[in-house]
Amino acid sequence: MGFLKHYIIDGNNLIGKINSLNQIQKRNKQQSREKLTFLLGRYFAKRKFSVSLHFDGFENDAIKSYAIKIIYSGGVSADEKIKNEIGKSKNPKNVILVT
Repeated sequence: MGFLKHYIIDGNNLIGKINSLNQIQKRNKQQSREKLTFLLGRYFAKRKFSVSLHFDGFENDAIKSYAIKIIYSGGVSADEKIKNEIGKSKNPKNVILVT
């Protein structure tokens, strides 16, 4: 049996690639993040993957998701947090980066 695939997702970049979420983000950044988390949660809920979703900045209102670990970059960039997560991975071949 192989190792669990781990998806690392740059949330802000993905929001920018999905037109409907990008339009929401222009009006309400928190709402676009919540909607992306909901969509990804539905997609990954029944799949055997682990998922971390990265956002720049600090958490405002908590976003709940059972299928996804949400990580805020705090005072550094999300890119920096993502690089660190990949660097700490025990098996980088099983990491799938979505940005």
